[in-house]
Amino acid sequence: MHKPHGILTAALALGITLLIACSNSASTEPAPATQTPIPRATQTLQSDTPPSLRPKNPARQSNLENPERFGVYNTNIRWLFKSGGQIRSRPRVSGDTVYVGSDGDLGTPGLYAISLDTGEERWVFPTENGVQSSPALADGVLYLGGRDKNFYAVD
Repeated sequence: MHKPHGILTAALALGITLLIACSNSASTEPAPATQTPIPRATQTLQSDTPPSLRPKNPARQSNLENPERFGVYNTNIRWLFKSGGQIRSRPRVSGDTVYVGSDGDLGTPGLYAISLDTGEERWVFPTENGVQSSPALADGVLYLGGRDKNFYAVD
């Protein structure tokens, strides 16, 4: 009768022998490279002037405090509306009215309705701390989230 540890020892010895035989027959030379080289850039800069000496972008690098005010950057401002606070939402346009929310730090915090043609305030819906979200419009009702943790539906 065979003992179970004898069969186990023989199987282990056979496995080690096969492992050594396979590792000795493996090639130690690296495989040839099959990757294609990365192509180099063929275009060169059109200007020999260093970036620091090129003409400035007035919106980002102007020495003027407010380049828009002096017409350097944008000369096509149709109108300007001052809400008295930060505008944290995207405007929503419907018909001839623009709706936008403001913090109203220096004015009334809330949702403003502004004339699309003139930029004049039509009305304001006050909220406690301003408007956080962009107003959504459906079936004539404006929906918005306030910074006072309330969600409003304004008719």
